[in-house]
Amino acid sequence: MPGGNQEVGGLRTHALVVVERRLEPIGARAVVALANELCLLRVEAMRALGDPLVDVAEDRFGRGKAYELCAHQGDNAERVDTVSHVLPEPVQRVADFLRTAQAEARLEEFPEGTPTVQDAAKALGVEPGQIVKTLVFVCDGRPVVALVPGDRRADGAKLARAVGADSARVATPDEVLAATGFPPGAVAPFPLPGVAILLERTVLAEEHVWVGAGSERHLAGLRPAELLRLSRAQQMDAVEDRTYDSGGGRSQKEA
Repeated sequence: MPGGNQEVGGLRTHALVVVERRLEPIGARAVVALANELCLLRVEAMRALGDPLVDVAEDRFGRGKAYELCAHQGDNAERVDTVSHVLPEPVQRVADFLRTAQAEARLEEFPEGTPTVQDAAKALGVEPGQIVKTLVFVCDGRPVVALVPGDRRADGAKLARAVGADSARVATPDEVLAATGFPPGAVAPFPLPGVAILLERTVLAEEHVWVGAGSERHLAGLRPAELLRLSRAQQMDAVEDRTYDSGGGRSQKEA
């Protein structure tokens, strides 16, 4: 590694760390993990070497350039490398979008499901405010999506004003599916072409947030700035001034 006064050169994919099997790894784990953190070497390429002495940091959330797929088992204490081999079509759509966008995101599966904000927060070990609900409203006849924290309620009047409408109401299940292509309770904030998306600005203060990913068993975790980039949402004050019990559904149960 270069010293403090030396120029740091890029580590390219043709560079190899060769370790004698009879010797200690002499930092191979750290070298490879660093290369991956800096997005200079793909994890899959290193694993393909088949050397058991070469290890790679698994937790790259928010740092690598490619999205990850993970699954939670049992009480979520143990993780495995991939979600179910066959994803539901709406979830596959989200996964394909994240891959194409080179998103810094993590797609996770919860076999027992996370139908409410509280369920999702408990499963992930986070605060309800870090679960971002994707809500669909109808404003003067056209669909509008609001992204709001799980412990806040969207303000229909504010949403209507933001899009130049006179009124806003919660969309019906059929309207949700027609507008987004996702079932109610599992709407993802992307991809939603042609739909106006409004983001409650306080979401941007969180370090990481989690959003619906196409089914009640799947969530996507990412940084708020990445959520803003991927959704192309308009930032605004989108919530009521008071907080409320966040035990309701993740997506379409606003009163």
